[in-house]
Amino acid sequence: MINIIGLGAGDLSTLSEEARDRIRNCGLIIGSKRQRELVAELIIKDTLLLDYPSPISQLKALLENHNGKTITILASGDPLYFGIGAWLSQNIKPSRLHFFPNTSSIQIAFSRIKQPWQDVKVISLHGRPLISIRPHLRNHRWYGIFTDENSQPQHIAKELLKQGFEQSKLWVCETLGTETEKIRHFSVDDLLSNTTTFQPLHITIVLTRAAGGILPEFPGIADELFETGDVAGRGLITKKQVRLAALTLLQTQANEVCWDVGAGCGGLSVEWAFWHPHNDIYAIEDNKYRLEYLKMNQKKFGVVRNLHIFSGTAPYSVFDGVPAPDKVFIGGSGKGDALLHILNACWEGYLKPSGCIVVSCVTETSKYFVMKFIENHDLYEQVEKVEISSSIAVTLADKELLRPQLPVQLIKITKKVVE
Repeated sequence: MINIIGLGAGDLSTLSEEARDRIRNCGLIIGSKRQRELVAELIIKDTLLLDYPSPISQLKALLENHNGKTITILASGDPLYFGIGAWLSQNIKPSRLHFFPNTSSIQIAFSRIKQPWQDVKVISLHGRPLISIRPHLRNHRWYGIFTDENSQPQHIAKELLKQGFEQSKLWVCETLGTETEKIRHFSVDDLLSNTTTFQPLHITIVLTRAAGGILPEFPGIADELFETGDVAGRGLITKKQVRLAALTLLQTQANEVCWDVGAGCGGLSVEWAFWHPHNDIYAIEDNKYRLEYLKMNQKKFGVVRNLHIFSGTAPYSVFDGVPAPDKVFIGGSGKGDALLHILNACWEGYLKPSGCIVVSCVTETSKYFVMKFIENHDLYEQVEKVEISSSIAVTLADKELLRPQLPVQLIKITKKVVE
């Protein structure tokens, strides 16, 4: 049995008698030095004491090597709320795990500043890149952020300034529940000129304020925001009107695997990942020039956790390195009958039952190959078509006029379950 005991805010009185007994009657205790010191009076003489291994992936082997012992893992607050519990649940049989939750440090932090937290967006930057905060930032919102040495208050303040939230307020909450507890309030400007060293692991509370709007807060990212070359937004990306229509047809649900085949500079895949943090989006592109801009846009919009970039020519071996998809968007297909080969490969070898493919067709050649694919598979009842025609205002000889864009036909093909 592995006991995972949340320690709350540094007060032993928060532990139940059962949790205390588990600490007294175990052969191995794993936890940080500070955590072990907190429960020192409960630890019997011959108990083996170990630190958390680094990297945390080594914990599984450590637990297996002590399989004959009753093990206690010390955790902060609620182990299943942005804690070690998530990792344990994914790597250890549930029948071996017994959780003893305590008050979350986020809950304590908001109680200290006397602020309701039911609408707070909680983000963990622990072990994650700072730019992964970008897709979450909205104006006039509260955030509770778990930090590490790479996401200190000064770093967060710089990111808020960069995203147009220069009037935001921040509270830095350190060593909650201990004798050295500190709660300090700052403006963005305060932190930009502040050289204070904060505890590596603490909670930063943020209330966003100012104009914002550097990154969008509603679907329909402006084309000009994408890096595509000399002139932003004019390179190879799926344009906004078509992008929104395609995402509407795809109807993505949580925890789906999604492919963007021929991703170009990432217009669709980046927007897909930006609004769907609980999906894994795989952008497949073979042009080295476009791949560089795709990577730039991935970082610019902070979708570094759920947008995965694969370099290679579809379909061929690149598909074998990507998890099977629930949804596929094909925006680029190369030369000749490559589109037909991509469609066949996706449909017959990779696409899950009930999944769908949406193809963007600008040329008559593309439409021909899609229709040939549909005819070969007798899929007429599973097809939906939408044609997008739009005009954009331009100035010519000091006069404004609407210049028609090339119409784009979106064709959705659904893979029905065969009973």
